[in-house]
Amino acid sequence: KKPDDDGYKGELANSLGKLAGSEMVLGHLEKARALYREEIAVRESFSPAKANDSEARRELAGHYAELATLTVKLRDLIEGQKLYDRCASIREQVAAEKRDFWPAQNDLALSYNNQGSMRFPLGDDPKAAREFHRKALDVFRKRAMLDPADIENKHSLGLTLYYEATCALHSGDKDGSAAA
Repeated sequence: KKPDDDGYKGELANSLGKLAGSEMVLGHLEKARALYREEIAVRESFSPAKANDSEARRELAGHYAELATLTVKLRDLIEGQKLYDRCASIREQVAAEKRDFWPAQNDLALSYNNQGSMRFPLGDDPKAAREFHRKALDVFRKRAMLDPADIENKHSLGLTLYYEATCALHSGDKDGSAAA
């Protein structure tokens, strides 16, 4: 009755996402993927005012990440990489607008790690993967300087250093691997 109502669209998108999550739990991955795709399509149909809202874009990016993760589980690595790249593109825009908002910065760093993981070990390009992990390291290190007590950030920083070391080693950079 109200196809242009962002409120209804948001409720529909949320319902599709919950149903997709249920299908995943049940092991119906293709059904879940179709529902996540539909959810994203609904979110991308928001009015310009809603679509340009930074929180709406953060949420959309998160759904791209969920769809990417599921797509990778279904062994569609090419599509998974495209979805992670799309997620990171949105998150870069939001993070640029909200430089002092840690959740947006953290989202971006996690996206960089996802992009890196698609290049290696899921792909065969550890040098390219390393560049993404280095971007994530920049974000996590900055946070560590600002809030040394942030345990979750320490965990993310440690994992990213491991990723960097692994990619360096597989790129033939033993010194860089040891340093990380």
